[in-house]
Amino acid sequence: MSIYDKSSLVLIPSGTKTSKVYSQVPTNGDGDFDFTRSTAATRIAANGNIEKETSNLFTYSNDLSNAIWQLGLITATSGQAGYDGSSDAWLITKDAAAYRAIEHDINNSGVYTYSVYAKANTLNLISLRDQTLGQGAGFNLTNGTTYGNSGVSSSIDSVGGGWYRCSVTFNGSSTRLAIYIDFDNATAGSVFVQDFQLEQGLVARDVITTTTTALYGGITDNTPRLDYTDSSCPALLLEPLRTNLVSQSEAFVDSSYWATTALDIVANDTTSPEGVDNASFLRPTTANSGHQMYKTFSMSAGTNTLSVFLKAGNYSKFRLYFYDGTTAHEVYGDCSDGSIHSTNSTTSVEDYGNGWYRYSVTATNNSYGAGNFTIRAVDDSYQDVWVANGTDGFYIYGWQFEAGSYPTSYIPTYGSSVSRVRDEAYKTGVSSLIGQTEGTLFVDVKFSKHISEISDGTSTNRIVLYTDGSGYVRNLIRASSVTTSNIQTNTTIQAGDKIALAYSNNDSVIYKNGVQIGSDTSVTIPATSKVNIGSDYAGNAPDTNTLNQTLLFKTRLSNAELAALTTI
Repeated sequence: MSIYDKSSLVLIPSGTKTSKVYSQVPTNGDGDFDFTRSTAATRIAANGNIEKETSNLFTYSNDLSNAIWQLGLITATSGQAGYDGSSDAWLITKDAAAYRAIEHDINNSGVYTYSVYAKANTLNLISLRDQTLGQGAGFNLTNGTTYGNSGVSSSIDSVGGGWYRCSVTFNGSSTRLAIYIDFDNATAGSVFVQDFQLEQGLVARDVITTTTTALYGGITDNTPRLDYTDSSCPALLLEPLRTNLVSQSEAFVDSSYWATTALDIVANDTTSPEGVDNASFLRPTTANSGHQMYKTFSMSAGTNTLSVFLKAGNYSKFRLYFYDGTTAHEVYGDCSDGSIHSTNSTTSVEDYGNGWYRYSVTATNNSYGAGNFTIRAVDDSYQDVWVANGTDGFYIYGWQFEAGSYPTSYIPTYGSSVSRVRDEAYKTGVSSLIGQTEGTLFVDVKFSKHISEISDGTSTNRIVLYTDGSGYVRNLIRASSVTTSNIQTNTTIQAGDKIALAYSNNDSVIYKNGVQIGSDTSVTIPATSKVNIGSDYAGNAPDTNTLNQTLLFKTRLSNAELAALTTI
């Protein structure tokens, strides 16, 4: 019999659904954890890419017979052969007059992309337009080119069989979107179309077909995050509330938000850590100047973290900083290899693969009102003022500025700041799975602060395994509001550590990686019925937690078993 066979609850994060994380033991579902997070989020997916929430904000996205689509002297015929081998495409036909369009009323704002699949028939030109903004772009369905761009970025991509996916990205507030056939040409004819989509962001993503309501995919609200950072096996990612105060985290050509000096920005120029072409290229000009992209910002007092994703082109050296009115909290680095040249602040670098690195700067600043956060291209000697060749540069994606002492998972923004609320994973009503007079709690962590807690749902009766402000492992046991055990160790937690807390009356002990690190011989065990992982009894999570597995035992395992368990 293995130690695992003695467990009353086993949670190895692998299976989830909305608001649920499945346990392996018990097998009848009684150990499945409830999960809440009332906002969307991001994670590292199994393919190594950042995964976001996706959406189609259109209703009846492929049903032109619905009244939501205003056909403006255009007829729409269903049942046509589509780009995907289906018969779900539409033939849209206009008379011999100009400005014939199909329109869809929708309230939308920020950075968003409007797309449709289209194929030439007797006509070969379409235009996608925002009627409110008076902007749009045209598409030639014969040669696969765009034309007549007005205040937007656009793309046309062949998908085979004469079909193209046409998309336009807008930045603003809209109430009506349209597709025109031949726009201002007075020629009768038709084209094929299929799968209209409207979504936040700079690029068109996988099709989501809607009917009565907008639909969302990916990491939506209440979707548990199985995160694959640095591993082929997932960990359950649990984070506290954080807000990305950068309002345009990806749309860098928005001159109303981002300012530049002696620097050109090329949008959607390469594949980002998401695996789609929504990363930008920063190209220093030939001016003898500082070459920078920046945003003025009113700083708040406290500890803040600035982060951004960078990838080398023919240039790779940079200066990243935020200025609080008196001090530039900065790092000089080289994004060709993720190295740090110098820094005056706490700095981290994470490797996201495919040449991408996420650099961060953390510092405690005073509140002085107007400050800024900035990225500068620097020369090979890390000089800020220099003459570039006007051709080379490096790539950038995903700005984030948040209150806190480290960077959390990326929070995308498209016109306003965005908050990701806390994750909470818990199981109530499981007194039968918890040892009431003795027991063992085991956790395998990647990174954690408030590791796990057993309680009655209040602060009155609780068994807590956590780390203190210095990062040292601690155990707190309270019975009837009285603290009966308070183990304080001098040991911190590192990624991959395995920790077990075993308890019985007048006997509690903590093991880490096969070694005893603390004990107490004056212990009263409380009655408990709830398990929280990565948070306290109320769901409060002071810091990020990534947990590989959690086990409960209704017995106090022997010290030899604890040593073995924490080295498996």
